[in-house]
Amino acid sequence: MLRNCLLILVVIFAQCSFVLKAQQPNYSQYASYILNECLSLNKGDVVTIYGASHSKSLVTDIVSESNAIGAYVSSIITNDSLERLKVTDAVTSNAFQKKVLDMLRPTQYLVIIDPMIADPKFVYHGVSADKISIAHQSEQDFTDNILKKRVRILRVTIPTAYAARKLNKSLEEYKSMQLQASMIDIETMLPNMKRLEGLLKNGNRIKITTSTGTDFTFTIGGEPMVSKDGRITSQETSNPAFRAIEEIPPGTIELTVRVNSGNGTVNLPFVECDYSTIRDLSFKFVNGSIQDFVAKEDGQCFESKLKDRNLINKLGSVSFCFNYELKVIEHEGCRFWREAQQGIVWITVGSNQRLGGSIPARSPSFSFPIIGPTIEIDGKIALKSPQ
Repeated sequence: MLRNCLLILVVIFAQCSFVLKAQQPNYSQYASYILNECLSLNKGDVVTIYGASHSKSLVTDIVSESNAIGAYVSSIITNDSLERLKVTDAVTSNAFQKKVLDMLRPTQYLVIIDPMIADPKFVYHGVSADKISIAHQSEQDFTDNILKKRVRILRVTIPTAYAARKLNKSLEEYKSMQLQASMIDIETMLPNMKRLEGLLKNGNRIKITTSTGTDFTFTIGGEPMVSKDGRITSQETSNPAFRAIEEIPPGTIELTVRVNSGNGTVNLPFVECDYSTIRDLSFKFVNGSIQDFVAKEDGQCFESKLKDRNLINKLGSVSFCFNYELKVIEHEGCRFWREAQQGIVWITVGSNQRLGGSIPARSPSFSFPIIGPTIEIDGKIALKSPQ
């Protein structure tokens, strides 16, 4: 059963009156951007907002903006207590997912506000790796079931106090940085994204090199690829085969890698690992698997992940990034790169199911940022980033 700590699923339709409280101007602008620029929401459209208690301000503003447009809007609110139950109790998780799927029957657009969890230490404390893997697979299956209903999903990001503290930023400072990158002028990124996307569609063998000694190759021919510009257009939604998840901040091209195809050396000065920094690390890809991992400092953080028996140690996906508003955050000698930040290629070991790959979501994943890469496609330079 859902137990007492299951937060009531709040359904608010456009025809009902709704009292707005504690509005935040920045989130009001963000809400307008989400509905108008990303979804092109129209009068009569049906949208559901799925967030957590720490994202109520943004939920409130999206509801208000949806009402102003004349759309039908509902909201689903969770919290950390429920999120912990979803990880530790499969019965609770299944009942919650069934309830949400029932609520989404009339929905055209689902806006998911990430992260759902305000305090990861509370949610995952004492939870076994097996249960976390099962929860990840359940969440992916849940997402796939939503897409089967032809619901269009937009994942948007908000800052949390937990992340701000880890980065030694005030919440307002971190919020300003995040929203600026989230509300970027999408048109300024599209030419470069479309150019690389076209080359990748016709390419097969990709080589990535850097001035720090990274030199490895992989193949992609025929594997799934997703370009995430943050917008769900009418042209996309009119296609009966359309099944995709857009994301904000926008600006990535993500693709799956052919199994066992990764080979070569990766040398990196820094990699973030659980809000600490692994320094001066290197490893080899041999038939897609990481081998000979060494690091000058804090390498045990990643080594512990490699020892996780649930991790499928295979290169699963690669992401090319174009969002120039995202910046490196430095704190106490640590560097934290942002997911869609321009000039970075992320290489990810582990699950790629969300992109249509064969490595299941029950496998954890870990991503490495390749800074200032030169990208060759079938022997020709396709992109050379500043070093």
